Parts: sequence; structure tokens; C-alpha cells
Amino acid sequence: MALAQRVVLLSDQAKSDLKFLKRVDADTLTAFCELAVRFATRGFDAAAFKAAAQRFGLAAEPLRRALDALAHLFGEATKLALTEPEFGVSLDLVGHGSATVNDVLKQYYAAHGAALRAVLGELRGDDVHHFDALEWRLDVELATRSSHARAKPVVLLKFDTRNNQQGRRSHLVEADPVELRHLADELQAALNELKTGNVRRVMRNV
Repeated sequence: MALAQRVVLLSDQAKSDLKFLKRVDADTLTAFCELAVRFATRGFDAAAFKAAAQRFGLAAEPLRRALDALAHLFGEATKLALTEPEFGVSLDLVGHGSATVNDVLKQYYAAHGAALRAVLGELRGDDVHHFDALEWRLDVELATRSSHARAKPVVLLKFDTRNNQQGRRSHLVEADPVELRHLADELQAALNELKTGNVRRVMRNV
């Protein structure tokens, strides 16, 4: 049970996809490590991927699956904060039987593990405030002695956010319904973006 908590356990499909890496030399594999991490942290770059496939003369689909599996391997190892020996055990469990591949991946993890943890920490939003609570009130000014203009509604919002470092903070915002409609549209667009393939691929490794 303790072993399962300190190694990356990949699916059979991911293990199969990683076998594709045995077809390339050490320098090419190092380049693939960099590309996989780049895609995992910044999103898939179709132009960069196409250029890599053409440069190395490799079929696009198996290369894409191998990079996805490689990004997942590094992402899970980073989240678990595996030591180098523990990462080596994870590679042994993959079972592709290539000492060269294992050596390159271990060297890359040893050299870039700290940087990967920093990047994934930013993506997880460890220091970003997250929504916690909301109160609102609608004020409507019907008319004044100096002005008989039509009613002007104003929405007052009080919402709380919190993060892992600074705790809870309160915010007061005044907005009219048009501004709130625009804000709602922007938030909906962001939610829709979360459903795209590129974002799901990034979040899987966070």
C-alpha cells in the first residue's frame, strides 16, 4: 500500500504509448521531454508538434500519444514529489524494458523536477484567491428633487475569496446590470474554454 502512494501507476494504454519512445535516440528523447512538459504547462501547440514530427520523421498520432503519456508521467511524479529513486521505480513499473529510455527520463526529472513543481504550483493556483462566498443587494434610485430621470438600478456585491497563504479576504463591488451581464458572459466563456481538449490535457497534469 505504501508503495502505491509513492510511485506513478500508469494505465496499460499509457504504458503502451510510452513504448514508442524506444524508437528514438537519447538526444531526441530529451527534446521530447521538453516538448511534453511544454504542452502540459502551456497547452498543445499544433505548429510545434507538426514541426517536431516532420523533423524526426515520425508518425504524428503515435508521437502525440507518447507525448501525452510522457507529460502525464512527469506531472504525476511532480505532484507526488517523488525522489529520484522513487521515480526510477515508477519507470521500472512501466515495463518497456529500455535502459536508455529510463536513464534519459531519470536524468531529465533530476534536472528539472524543481522547476516542474514550481510551474505546476502556479497552474494549481496555490497563491491565487478562489471564490468563497457572495452577498448582493439591488439599489434603485427612482428620482430626486433635482432630477426626474428614470430609475437607475445598481447592484452592490460583497464577495469573499481565500487562498492557501493569506486566508480569507472580502471585496466590495458596485456595478450596473449591463456590466454584470458582460461579466457573466466572460465567465461563461471561460467555463466553455475548460471543456476544450487543450485545457483538459493541461489540467490532467496539474
